[in-house]
Amino acid sequence: LRLERRDHGAAAARNVGVVLSSADHLILFDDDQSPLPDMAERCLAFHRQFPDEEDFRMLRVVPDTRIPRSAVSFAMFEATQVFHYPSPGRRRLQGGFWGGAITCKRSIFRYGLFNPDYVMAEDAELGMRIDQWLHLVEHLETPADALQLRTLTVKQLLRRWCAMGYYHLVMQRDFPRLIEIGGRRVYRDAEKIIARATPLIAAAAELEKQAVQLGELGPGPIDQARSEVLAAFLEGVRVAAETAQCIGWLAARHDERLSDALERNFV
Repeated sequence: LRLERRDHGAAAARNVGVVLSSADHLILFDDDQSPLPDMAERCLAFHRQFPDEEDFRMLRVVPDTRIPRSAVSFAMFEATQVFHYPSPGRRRLQGGFWGGAITCKRSIFRYGLFNPDYVMAEDAELGMRIDQWLHLVEHLETPADALQLRTLTVKQLLRRWCAMGYYHLVMQRDFPRLIEIGGRRVYRDAEKIIARATPLIAAAAELEKQAVQLGELGPGPIDQARSEVLAAFLEGVRVAAETAQCIGWLAARHDERLSDALERNFV
């Protein structure tokens, strides 16, 4: 079943899918991912092995082989600056409730649905909310479940990190007994970090330029010369991501709308 809800966002579309579904077990993944042939059967096998309501499994997403191995895809997948998977196993929820890459019991949604106000963070917020009623347990397995069909641009990555910083503060306000993020250095020193940082729009343009210069990395090991340039690119992404998080955090602290903060820094 594929449902499109124009101008309503991912949260509204997921909520419609959840409400209309009748199966006991659900698989949620994004529209830029393609499930591998055995994904559904492996998800069903997981639920047979772990039938308790609180158990859910994160899906492992790997890049489609048709996606060039670029500096940006390297940052996303191999440097785990976007897709980060802890070691396989079973653990209490630690912020890993991804609405775009999980299989779970449909019954958990009786505790709540995705909140459209948390744009780009509706899954993390829902996980926090459900976890107050049901102690969620996440599982991770090694085999890949789905292919990522496209990579993001550096600008899109930085927008995500800005949203992350924004919603870190919002969630700390909404769930004061569950989350304490403000003590992290990146937020404690937010003003200082921004003061010495390159403006995000300029940083994104420079990083995009470096990514083009690196070109396709090709399979296998990367030669030393390109490896050094790639390392500098990844460090630049890390610094820009930290800056973006600080901008989002301070925007929320000053009660600025996320959309205004994104427009101010990326347009």
